[in-house]
Amino acid sequence: MGTTAESVRPRTARRGFQLLVYCVQFFFGAWFLYNGLNFFVTFFPQPSGSSPLSHELIGALIHSKLFAVVKSLEALTGIAFLANRWVPLATVLAFPISFSIAHLNIVANGDLFSIVTGVVVIALNAIIALGHLDRFLPMLAFNQGDPSVAGLGALFGCAAPEQRVPRARNGRGNHLRPWVHVLGILGGVAATAGFEGWTTSAHGPRSSAHYASVENASMTPQEVALTFERIAFTEHRPQEAVARLLGPSFVDHEAGGAHFGDRTAYLRHLTSVSTEVGAIRTAEHVVVEGDIVMVHYIRRDGAGTTAGVDIYRIAHRKIVEHWNVAQRLSPESAVTS
Repeated sequence: MGTTAESVRPRTARRGFQLLVYCVQFFFGAWFLYNGLNFFVTFFPQPSGSSPLSHELIGALIHSKLFAVVKSLEALTGIAFLANRWVPLATVLAFPISFSIAHLNIVANGDLFSIVTGVVVIALNAIIALGHLDRFLPMLAFNQGDPSVAGLGALFGCAAPEQRVPRARNGRGNHLRPWVHVLGILGGVAATAGFEGWTTSAHGPRSSAHYASVENASMTPQEVALTFERIAFTEHRPQEAVARLLGPSFVDHEAGGAHFGDRTAYLRHLTSVSTEVGAIRTAEHVVVEGDIVMVHYIRRDGAGTTAGVDIYRIAHRKIVEHWNVAQRLSPESAVTS
């Protein structure tokens, strides 16, 4: 009885560890595939960094096209994990990506959620590596011996039987039953979708408002003014422009400002102007002097063409004061403009 119980315990422990590694592998693979493909096919807003430093770093990676290479490798590695093929190779390829993710989150971002994310990514990758440690142990030999063609022979099937690549009893390289494999893939995808859906939701730690606040923190006065113009007039989202880029003590000095001098009243005015059907506004020139930004624009609508200048004063990366001068142009002047 004692011998039987002692023999069962190691088998149970081995089976439990195997199950843990498979669960981690399928979640990790789905997460890598989901985030890798998201760079090319948008499932959720592309993370732009949770600090000014990481925002600049990610922007540089994207503009240099290196991010596309990394995300392609990330997606291919995720496919290998989900397919349960070439897992040791995928584990090795995943480690540089995992370390980059951890460094970005722990060093560049530095907030609690980012630190936990960085540690978890390394831990998940490490668990998969431990599950296949026997494949890596020959790489750790201190005295590795001389180079040999035995590996090439094993790769192409012309080596001695004892040197050939070992296969599992079912001949497919693993012992997972098909239905268990499919269930593992579906579980990994579902867990990843749920996790990403929560983190990028309006109340999640990586919401669009979170990334907008980070982007604001790295803006120059000119970028603040032009971003406001783009969101309010080009993209016709005045409420977002006001909420994101106008300071709490905002004052409007535009002619007739007694009617719309604070944030709330200015939003009503801005909504009526920016959402007018058929109206097109383009920024022609930008002049910056310290914290003052002047935007010369041309606005065309059903009543004709208007030339104007919006003047913004920026403080702490928010618009705190606004002035405007505008003139309706004659048809001849409009054509010249």
